[in-house]
Amino acid sequence: MRLETGRDGVTLLVDHRKKHPPTVSPSPEDLRRELADLDIRRKPWALLRGDGRGYLKVGFGAHDYYLEYRDARTGRVYASGRDQTLERVTEMFLSYHAGDGQWRRMVPWRDVTWSERNRRWGLVGTVIFVALVVLLALLPELRFGLYRLLAALGSGGS
Repeated sequence: MRLETGRDGVTLLVDHRKKHPPTVSPSPEDLRRELADLDIRRKPWALLRGDGRGYLKVGFGAHDYYLEYRDARTGRVYASGRDQTLERVTEMFLSYHAGDGQWRRMVPWRDVTWSERNRRWGLVGTVIFVALVVLLALLPELRFGLYRLLAALGSGGS
């Protein structure tokens, strides 16, 4: 579902497994209803997007909620702990929607920007590291084989 507000193009995207028509200009009650309806199987996350590339996202785990936001100005991504309550999440989404900035001070945040990038490069770095270790381990054998080859070529030509 996509809920669009009348304030600066803010959009609420909700992960739905079934089709729903968009609700334009949601009220705080619309936001409360959608957040209360999060479910790990049917609708595990909601994302409130503001101007630019910033957003506030909530995910529903087995028993609690976790939050993530992207700063539109810097592009950095921050995450909260996984122990958030529905009441706290709702309060934060309403604050984000109102544009008052209080939501940033409601929970501690940690910068996860680099961990997101490292996750992408982790496999590539591991493959390169393993290839270098194998090459270094085989280097003496390769060097010895090269000497034998050169010796064979040198003795065969005489």
